[in-house]
Amino acid sequence: MKTIIAFFLFASFIYTALGQTGTYRFKGKSGATGTITVQRNNTQVTCDVFSWWNTSSGTNGFFSGKGIIKNSTCVLRSPDDAECSVKLTFNSSELKAVFSDCMTSNLPEDFSGVYKKITDHLPGKYQIAINKSYLYKTAGTYTQMKAYLVKGNIVSVDIENMTDSHWVFINFTNLAGKVTSGYMPWSALKQ
Repeated sequence: MKTIIAFFLFASFIYTALGQTGTYRFKGKSGATGTITVQRNNTQVTCDVFSWWNTSSGTNGFFSGKGIIKNSTCVLRSPDDAECSVKLTFNSSELKAVFSDCMTSNLPEDFSGVYKKITDHLPGKYQIAINKSYLYKTAGTYTQMKAYLVKGNIVSVDIENMTDSHWVFINFTNLAGKVTSGYMPWSALKQ
């Protein structure tokens, strides 16, 4: 019986640790959005934050920091912005973020709130996993573009282009330097 309980506790710890890795989104009343990517490795948390103010000037903010998680809470600090701190409190498929003194990173306290998990994926380099993958004009629809990528092509996924658990906006630069962009299903990509 003790073995079963120990296994259950170990499995739930692994699920909690891995389950918190992913991308989370906050939508403010003004249309502003915040996106947080979290990568957890045991008690170490690495986090990137991108904020879009929804203004005509295109104002956005960015923060990158690290911290140690304790009792489902982590305070992140960045060597680039010593005054700014981000407190994250994890709860199943969401997290609560509180920003303090982060104006130099363009992250006012307006971006504090509950962030819902939108995908387990993280930004980075991905490879096309299928023979031919078309790009689409919008996520969630099948308005297929003429452009497609082939198996083995490497694409860049940026934090601001994380859409949901099914779609992502990608940028691809070919050998001639031409950039092709559009939406693609996650199922066409592998890391």
